[in-house]
Amino acid sequence: MIDFIRLFNSLSSNTNVRHVAEVEQACTESSAAAILREIRAEGLDRAVVAACRCCNYEQPCYSCNDRRILTRKYLDQALAGNDDFAIDYVNIRELSAWAHHDDPAAATASAEKMIEAVISRNSLIDAQGSTAYPIRQSALFLGLSAAGEMASLTLERMGCSVRRLDLANNTFEINGRPGDYEGKVNGGEVFRAGAIILDGSAGSREINKLGATYSGRLLGRILSLSGSEDDKFSKAKYEEALSRSGLFIDDSAENDDVTRGILLAGRVLAYLQSKRIIVPADRAAINITLCRGCRKCADQCPLIEMQVNAAGQQNSYLEQNLCTGCGACAATCPTGAISLNRTGTVAVNASLKSLLSMVK
Repeated sequence: MIDFIRLFNSLSSNTNVRHVAEVEQACTESSAAAILREIRAEGLDRAVVAACRCCNYEQPCYSCNDRRILTRKYLDQALAGNDDFAIDYVNIRELSAWAHHDDPAAATASAEKMIEAVISRNSLIDAQGSTAYPIRQSALFLGLSAAGEMASLTLERMGCSVRRLDLANNTFEINGRPGDYEGKVNGGEVFRAGAIILDGSAGSREINKLGATYSGRLLGRILSLSGSEDDKFSKAKYEEALSRSGLFIDDSAENDDVTRGILLAGRVLAYLQSKRIIVPADRAAINITLCRGCRKCADQCPLIEMQVNAAGQQNSYLEQNLCTGCGACAATCPTGAISLNRTGTVAVNASLKSLLSMVK
């Protein structure tokens, strides 16, 4: 019903579109692989799939069918590991082709308008731009295991500045942000590091102690995350936040200290050599002038901490370097202090729970 030649030409002339391609049956593994090839060949960071799927939510709704679910499933599998890539959907099958089954011109015009609307929405996000935070090329090791010693020596050979600190015999305070932490040793000497490493000698007792020391603070919240699957913070989102934090825990199953040390150094080096942390424009932002410090967002997200501002008022604080963009915080904020450009499944679930909690 849709004139795809006309649609192709129209979209190709859109100044917000870099590349247009046609695939057969978007709900198949082969089509997902074809889309991935187009993405890599063109160097894209965002794409709109116009097929039978309506949205990018994980949770199916009453109108979802197996084809829509498979479209998302196969694309998610194909794009696994590409966290910086965003994909959006528009349903031109039911809402255009089927809705105007007896009028090809109207079906084509409808598809064109719907796709352009989604393109415009994504272009607005792009226009706001991303923010880049530099990663300091140094590392702080907390604990003195043999594997940690091997990892620190490996990093030093690669040109990284390294400081090793015995947890048992020193006191320290850690501030700063991911990629640029500031450690104060024994109340005096200050050491700045892009990465903090808790090696095997720290053990769970020392790690738990460190988490308790910084309870409510960003470092303590990261350490206290269980990573278990729940409706607030899934294991996948925990691992994503941890990978961006610059905080490394030596949890390798390898028994050989040399192998463990080299593996640990490789993880840290990969983080440091990325040089910067890119924060997409569609991450949550908190307007402290609207925040009243109710803590509802912090109850939803373990990465939000409560801080006291210069006026002595308590406000929510979110380190955008770690934000996964799920939107749960924005959905539960009663004052509209938190903004988010893209709504996800977690945010929808949080909104529904907030509404249901008001029903007695």
